[in-house]
Amino acid sequence: MSTLDVLCQQVTHSDMSTSPFSHNPQILRDDTDQQRTGGAGLAPVRAVMRATGLLQVFRPDKPRLTLAELARATGLDKGTVRRLLHTLISCDLIDYDQRSQHYALSLGVLTLSNAVDTAREIRDISAPILAELSERTGATSFLFVPHQGRAMCVQRVRATVPSFDAAWFDVGGVMPL
Repeated sequence: MSTLDVLCQQVTHSDMSTSPFSHNPQILRDDTDQQRTGGAGLAPVRAVMRATGLLQVFRPDKPRLTLAELARATGLDKGTVRRLLHTLISCDLIDYDQRSQHYALSLGVLTLSNAVDTAREIRDISAPILAELSERTGATSFLFVPHQGRAMCVQRVRATVPSFDAAWFDVGGVMPL
């Protein structure tokens, strides 16, 4: 019996309120404000909140944005947005195309994403299972974890020879729980 068979058997024979990964509930636990602030009760730094807010405006369907679009999306004035963008450019997190006057996330963001440790254990455990599932079904398989009240895709595996390819979610994509 393969790992996938065992996993499927555990899931179908459970009451669905438990997970095959329930031996470590920390993996699936959602973030809380206390966890994010380290429990110190410190107030967030406004400039950092604004800068990360700018980064979060970029989406797969909107990878390039103008200064006006970013200001409108964040509710910040253009001067503040311009200064924040200049700082993010110097940190290699944003690129600017002078010709089109559009901003985009830079490749430097990928350096950060590779360092994400949250859900690493469940991703490592699930990787061979997702690969086997994709090969057996000929479809893309996904792994979602709870994050801030929504489900976030943390892993996606495509079949070698897809009979059905689902590009619904990229890693980092979210949907309602």
